[in-house]
Amino acid sequence: MDDNNRALYDKIAYVNYLIGSFDGSVPPYSFQLRNSAEAIKVNRRCGWSALVCGISMLGMKLFRWDLFSVSGIILAALCFICAIFSFIYSACMEKAVIAEVDGDNITIKGRTYNCGEIDCIKGSAMNGLKIVSAGRDIVKFSKALDNCGELIKWARCNHIKIDDDPDADPKKAQNIYMITAVIVMILAVFIGLYLGLKGR
Repeated sequence: MDDNNRALYDKIAYVNYLIGSFDGSVPPYSFQLRNSAEAIKVNRRCGWSALVCGISMLGMKLFRWDLFSVSGIILAALCFICAIFSFIYSACMEKAVIAEVDGDNITIKGRTYNCGEIDCIKGSAMNGLKIVSAGRDIVKFSKALDNCGELIKWARCNHIKIDDDPDADPKKAQNIYMITAVIVMILAVFIGLYLGLKGR
């Protein structure tokens, strides 16, 4: 496990600790929920990996002078598209403010809610949480966000119910991500082989 993933696990574990421990410490008067630098680096690294993969595949096609192999061009193009998407998404992650707390109020997606308007904070899939107001989810976010622990403290101080399993394993989501990535890679290889054999 690299340093970035370890830092993300530590953030999730700390939030789980706060949810289960009923920590009585007071949060800052104002703070923002933002994507952590570690999460941005992990996402950007995926973009670089896709870019290198695309360049390698295109390079092999050029080296073999096999410029008309549709399968190779398609797979290389998909890698480039994934890389561009990852870089754009990483830039958006850096700028995004998920929520902003100021005293008793929290601003989400441009709307300000008083703490009395928040029904609860509920657990969500993949080590996530969601804020519920008037019976509907107003935002979903990861426990690995910067200041997510401060949000839990803020909810406790304002008597907002927190409905989540603090014993959830942070590694479970990572295992799901890895299984999904492996399945996608295997499918890509099979599609490439099929298109390559079909084009002969």
